[in-house]
Amino acid sequence: MNWIKSLFVFFAALLIAIFLSEYIVRTVTPQNLSGSWRIVDSTGLWMNKSTGSSIHSFNDIKVKYTFSEYGVRDYPPIDLNRKGKTLVLGDSFTFGWLLNDTDNYIFKLSERSQTSIFNAAAGGWGLADYLRYIDNYCLKIKPRNVLIVLTGTEIGGRLTKSPLYSYDMDRGLLVTKVPKKTWKIIIKEFVNHLPFYQFLMEKSHFLQLVRKVLLVNSADKVNEKNFDSFNKLKSDDQTNKKDIFIASYYKAVFSKIVDKIYGCGATPIFTHLGLVETSSDVTNMGNAIAELKKHNFFKKHNVSLFDLTETEEMQKYRANKTAFSIPLDGHPSIQGASLIYQAMVSAGIKL
Repeated sequence: MNWIKSLFVFFAALLIAIFLSEYIVRTVTPQNLSGSWRIVDSTGLWMNKSTGSSIHSFNDIKVKYTFSEYGVRDYPPIDLNRKGKTLVLGDSFTFGWLLNDTDNYIFKLSERSQTSIFNAAAGGWGLADYLRYIDNYCLKIKPRNVLIVLTGTEIGGRLTKSPLYSYDMDRGLLVTKVPKKTWKIIIKEFVNHLPFYQFLMEKSHFLQLVRKVLLVNSADKVNEKNFDSFNKLKSDDQTNKKDIFIASYYKAVFSKIVDKIYGCGATPIFTHLGLVETSSDVTNMGNAIAELKKHNFFKKHNVSLFDLTETEEMQKYRANKTAFSIPLDGHPSIQGASLIYQAMVSAGIKL
C-alpha cells in the first residue's frame, strides 16, 4: 500500500506545483492566451489547420478564427463543391491577424464578389509558401481565380531562406525540397493531438509560457545552400552577386507560380498593397514589380496586376501607419483593414 500512498503524494505535489506556477506566471508575467492553428503538411509547408477554431489574444484584443479544409478561413462557411471559387493567398495581413472575420479586408471584398472566396493566407508566408500551397492544393480546390496579395515581405528571407526550394542560378533550375521535421515540430504535432490541449492553451498562463519557450519559432526557415554559389566570393563582389541571385530567384518563382495556377485551370491575379515605398533594394516588392514590368512579365503571361501603391488610400496608410495599425503589433487595425479594402475597390479589383 505504500506505493499507492507515494503515488498520491507525488500527484498531489505535482498539482500544487502546477497551480503555484500558474499563480506566479499569471501575477508576474501574464501571457497572451492563444490557441494553436498552425500545422505542417506532408511536404513541409507551415499552414493553417483544416478544422476547428482557435482563440488569438494580444493585450486587450481577443478574436476567434475558424478553419475549414485545406487551411481556409471558414467565414462565411465555405462550400468546396460550389463553382466559381477564388482562392486567396497572402501572409498575416491577408489572413486577418488579430481581426474578427468581418473586419478582414478579404471578407469585405467577398461581400461584393461574384465568386466564393477561399482565404488560405497564413502568417509568415512568402513566395515559396504560395508556390508550395498552389502545387499541393490548387487542383483539389479547383478555383476559377487565384488572387495573390503581396504585402512586400515575400522576397527577402521568406524566399531565400525557405527550406521548401533551392535555386540553381547557373542552370535557372528551381528545385523542390521536403524539409526534415525538427524535434520542435514533432513535439508540436504530438501535443496538438492531446485532449484538452487547445482548451488549456487558451486558459493557462503557465502552459502558454512553457509553449512559448519550447515551441515558438519552431519553423526554422533556413536554407543557406541557396547561397553556396557565391559564399566563397570576395567581399567586394558579394553584394552584387547576391542581388543578382535574389532577382533571378524571385523571377523563377513568379513564373512557376503562374504556370502552376494555369495548370490547375485557374486565372492568376496579383495585388500589390504598397505598404512601403518603392526603393532600389532588390527585396523591395515595388522594385520587383517594376523589374517584372520592365520585362513585360505580366503581359506575356496574361496576368492581371493591381498595384495599390499610388492609390489615395495606400498613400494615406503609409503616411500615418500608427493610426491604421494595431498598437505594439504593426498589423492593420480595423480602420487599416477598411482602408486597404477601399484601396482594392478604388483599384477596380473584381472577383
